[in-house]
Amino acid sequence: MSNKKRIAIITHGGIGGGYQAQGIPELMQLVSRLANDFDITVFSLTQVSKGFIPPHYTVKTVPLKDETNLYIRLFFLLLILLKTHILKPFSLFQAYWGFPGGVLAAIMGKLSGKPVVTTFKGAEVVDLPTIHYGLWSSKRMRWLLKQVTSHTDCVVAHTQYYLEKIKASGLPYKQLTIIYGGIDTSEIPDNITKLLTPPYQFFHAANLNLVKDQTTLLHAFKMLSTQIDCRLHIVGFDTLHGQIQQLSEDLGLSKNVIFHGMLPYKALQTFYQRADIFLLTSLSESQALVINEAMANGCVVCGTRVGLLADLEDKATLAVEIQNAKDLADKVLALLQNETEYKALQAFGKEWSLKHDINYTVKAYTDLYHQLIQ
Repeated sequence: MSNKKRIAIITHGGIGGGYQAQGIPELMQLVSRLANDFDITVFSLTQVSKGFIPPHYTVKTVPLKDETNLYIRLFFLLLILLKTHILKPFSLFQAYWGFPGGVLAAIMGKLSGKPVVTTFKGAEVVDLPTIHYGLWSSKRMRWLLKQVTSHTDCVVAHTQYYLEKIKASGLPYKQLTIIYGGIDTSEIPDNITKLLTPPYQFFHAANLNLVKDQTTLLHAFKMLSTQIDCRLHIVGFDTLHGQIQQLSEDLGLSKNVIFHGMLPYKALQTFYQRADIFLLTSLSESQALVINEAMANGCVVCGTRVGLLADLEDKATLAVEIQNAKDLADKVLALLQNETEYKALQAFGKEWSLKHDINYTVKAYTDLYHQLIQ
C-alpha cells in the first residue's frame, strides 16, 4: 500500500488533450514528476485524447462535451471530486488557474478542511477591454476570485510581475508566493553557437491570437527588415483565420516571414537553436514558458514588458511597453550591433533557465505541499 500523500490537481485542461495529445507540455511534465512523490489524481473539465495513458497518475474527466455549459460541467466535476475524496481522501487540493479550477479547489478545501494551493496562470487579474480579455473585467468573476483567494492557503504566481498584479488587485490572501514554471533542459545542448551575422534569424512561438499581439510583432519586424537582412519564423495555431498572414503580405513581408502552423513541441527545438532573437509582443503574460525555452537554447528574448520578460529586463531580456513596435525595433537593432551586450544577456538567460528548470519547479511545489500538509 502506497504511503504517498494524495494530491488532487484541478484544471480546465492541458493534460493529455489538444494537438497530438501533448496538452500543455510544461504542465504535463510537472504533473508527471510530482507523481513520483505524491499519489496524483488530475480532475479536468476537458476530456483527454483517445489513446492517452497517463504515465503514473490518474485522470478523471467530465463525461460531457466541451460545448456543454461550463457551470454544468463544473457541477459534474465537483461531484466526481467529492465521490473520489469520500472513497479515498486527499491531503491537498491544487488548482491551476484561479477560475474555474480555483473555485472547485476552494469548495473542496472548505468542505474537507484540507489545504488548498491555487496557481494563477494568467487572465485572473487582467482586464484588456479592447480585446475583451481578462477575468477582472467581470464583477461576478472578481467576486468569485475573491472567494477563491479567501479560501486558499497559498496563491502561487509565476513571476514577480504577476505577483505585483495580484497584490494591486486587492484580492485577499493568506500566503502569496512565486514559483517560476520550469522546463526540462536535460536534452538541450550546453553550448549552442549563435554567429550573430546576417541573415539574422528571429523566432516567435505562440498561438496567433489577440493577446499575443502579432500585429505589433509584424510591424516591429517590418522596421527591422528595412535595416537588416533577417528572417522571422512563426509557429503556432491560428485562431485569427489568416488575419496575421494577410497583414504579413500587406506589409510586404512574404519573403521574410515564414508561418509554420502548429508543430509538435519537440520540433520547436530546431527553431530555438537556429534563432538569434526570440520575439514576444504579448499584451499580457503571467510568465510565458517560451521565454525559458528560448533562453535555454541561447536566444536573447526581446519584446513587451510583461511576465518573465519584465522580471528579467536588462539582465536576460530587452523590453518595451506593449504595442510599441518602434521602440522594440530600435532596441533590437542596437543589440545586434553590440555583441558584448548580446553575449551578456544570452549568458544570464541560459544560466537562469537552467537554475529555474523543471526540477526547481517540482521541488518548490513539493516543499510547499509538505509545508501545508499536517
